[in-house]
Amino acid sequence: LNLLWQTIKPPPLDYTVFVHLLDANGALVAGNDSQPVNNSYPTSLWASDEQILDPHRLAIPTTLPPGQYRLAVGLYYQPTGERLPLGSAAGQQDTNGVFMLPTPIIVP
Repeated sequence: LNLLWQTIKPPPLDYTVFVHLLDANGALVAGNDSQPVNNSYPTSLWASDEQILDPHRLAIPTTLPPGQYRLAVGLYYQPTGERLPLGSAAGQQDTNGVFMLPTPIIVP
């Protein structure tokens, strides 16, 4: 999964990115939490109006039952767990700090 972040202003803290695969009940079935750009570009270094391409790999468990899953993405401050509010290019806002990708992930 390639994420493209764009800053409005420089983040004051180093945030962790989460990419979570959720089942129909919202339970976490797979996930990846890491610093942006493969742990190499902390958010505290980002500049105003910068765009950051941030690739993430998500290992799907071989035991995962076939079906539809949802992908949730966001940023949080690791020491407190507080999530950063997000906005999308389409103008969607999420003050809970979770962006749910609109297209489901199909596991055959």
